[in-house]
Amino acid sequence: MLDRSILETAGEGIVSLDARGSLTYVNPAAAELLGALPKDLLGRDARDFWVQSNCYPQVDNWSKLPIQQIMDGDIQLSSGTAAFKRSDDTQFPVEFLARPLIVSSSLKGIVLTFHDITEKLEGRRALEESESQFRELSENSLVGVYVIQEDIFTYVNPRLAEIFGYKREEIIGKMGPLDLSSPESRTGVKTNVEKRISGEVESIHYMIRGLRKDGTKIDVELFGNRSLYHGTPGVIGTLLDITSRIDAEGQIQYQAYYDTLTGLPNRRLFNDRLDHALKTADRQDQKLALLCLDLDRFKQVNDSLGHETGDALLRSVCARIQNTIHDNDTLARLGGDELAIVLERIEGVEMAAAISAQVLALFEKPFDVGPHKLFIAASMGISIYPEDGETGANLVKHADAAMYTAKKQGGAAYEFYRPAMTASSAEWLELETALRRAVEQKQLRLYFQPQVDLRSGKIIGAEALVRWLHPDKGLISPIKFIPIAEATGQIVEVGDWVIKEACRHLRNWQADGLTIEQLAINLSGVQVVRGDVVDSLRQAIEETGIDPSMLELEITENSIMEYTEDVQGVLLSLRNLGVSLAIDDFGTGYSSLSYLKQLPIDKLKIDRSFVMGIPEDTSDIAIIKAVISLGNVLGLEIVAEGVEKPSQRNIILENGCHIGQGYLFSPPLPAEEFTDFVRKNRLTDDTSGH
Repeated sequence: MLDRSILETAGEGIVSLDARGSLTYVNPAAAELLGALPKDLLGRDARDFWVQSNCYPQVDNWSKLPIQQIMDGDIQLSSGTAAFKRSDDTQFPVEFLARPLIVSSSLKGIVLTFHDITEKLEGRRALEESESQFRELSENSLVGVYVIQEDIFTYVNPRLAEIFGYKREEIIGKMGPLDLSSPESRTGVKTNVEKRISGEVESIHYMIRGLRKDGTKIDVELFGNRSLYHGTPGVIGTLLDITSRIDAEGQIQYQAYYDTLTGLPNRRLFNDRLDHALKTADRQDQKLALLCLDLDRFKQVNDSLGHETGDALLRSVCARIQNTIHDNDTLARLGGDELAIVLERIEGVEMAAAISAQVLALFEKPFDVGPHKLFIAASMGISIYPEDGETGANLVKHADAAMYTAKKQGGAAYEFYRPAMTASSAEWLELETALRRAVEQKQLRLYFQPQVDLRSGKIIGAEALVRWLHPDKGLISPIKFIPIAEATGQIVEVGDWVIKEACRHLRNWQADGLTIEQLAINLSGVQVVRGDVVDSLRQAIEETGIDPSMLELEITENSIMEYTEDVQGVLLSLRNLGVSLAIDDFGTGYSSLSYLKQLPIDKLKIDRSFVMGIPEDTSDIAIIKAVISLGNVLGLEIVAEGVEKPSQRNIILENGCHIGQGYLFSPPLPAEEFTDFVRKNRLTDDTSGH
């Protein structure tokens, strides 16, 4: 028999029953569980504390108690769960083991051991509730939810099955993580699964390439933790389809370094590559060339044909250049129509010049853009490492300065950097920035230079000339800012302002009784090809109510020849508004007489460069005679500009030109001074007439 001391110290309840079921022994643990002293329990029937219970539906409710079955000889050993009642009638669940006590082959009684399983049942209930909540949440989750046990999915929610294109029953119990992984991801997945199962890691978070049922690959992100599911260890986790996010991140990464319009490296990637190229050149003691390229009059394409055409032209230009340079060289778009080329491992300036010439030669052929065949030129500046700078910033600055020099000299050429260019380029940029505010801040002024009848000395008209009164720099010469305005396209805004102001002054002079027969306004070729100068002029005429015949619009000979096809239609539309048209600076370009005959021109203005040379330069006299003769043949009126001496006036008048303009009569005057000048001239005429 067991030592009684062992029974007394046992943690489980132990009781013995006689053949009738009465308690003959109760150990302290049993007495504590039943809520009474051992002596008070002896002799009591076991059926007094073995109850049928609704409090614990998880335990067995016996139709015939196991101790009775043993007594009746139905069974030899019984175990299970039951509900016991304490002395205070409260109940508690137990697990028990009942076995017969046999002495000399005769049943003498029963030994019953039992222990309280309240905490166990509550834990099981909590687990069941937790699993129920888990299932309820996961079934309706927008992310994939899974349970992996022994390398097999024992649960997946509808979303996970949808992500991989399967039915749930095709996955649960039949497939594991490796089956849903693309071949390149399986090694990593297997390693992670093994680590989780072995307990080496409690939780995981990683991204893999998944494999859908149809064979397409997707990007998925997994989270998982070791846990119990239905009481068995496993891994419970979530899964996200991040394919769209990965694609978006890739697009963001692309946009961070590449220009979306042309596909070329943008300024950020260009700077990275330039820095890398400089380090390589320094390490290998080599030269490097940086070419900054800007398209000439590109804004005119945008303004006249639309930005869609401009974008297509820019793509064509970039593609043509890209196909010309070497693979190890970098072509980048820095912004707008500004491009840059990094030429690595050049042998010297001759090689840089040769490549630059090749690039500019690409612009000799037209670019096919939709229905258009477009000719465009480019200006290019070149800086050389290490002579022109040892940092990327300095090389870019100096190549830009050289490019601006090329542009100021007419474009369609390249220039190597020279130190003197930096100051000139800086001034250009400063004026360009300030000019953008000049119209808005009312810094522009109109000056007027009289046009005089050379026979009578009477003022018959005037030319409106724009001046810029800068708040700090004072009066800025149009020789400085007009080329900037034309190169940047700001001449359109400036030109529209000139038209409105000139018409306003004409209206005011009329209201004051001061008659100006005709006021000339200069038009830039950029204004004309933009196409809305007609609307601007029409609006100004309607707003001021002036007679359009009092307006004369001047366009230079070079502009006509540069934009011949675009200019003709616009000039006809302007002429239809009732204004007259003149060719300015005539004789300085290379006019085609056939175009001159086709255009609706009323007047030719002899350029001042020819007038200045007479009477000393006989060649200038011959040119002036030829222009006057040509004008007379075509029925055009002739005006001589730059008349500064009486001898010049006399020669011009003798050869049939009756209108002159220049400092001999008056310099350009501000509006008020011009008004006074005209009044005095009229007063003189009236006095001499009487």
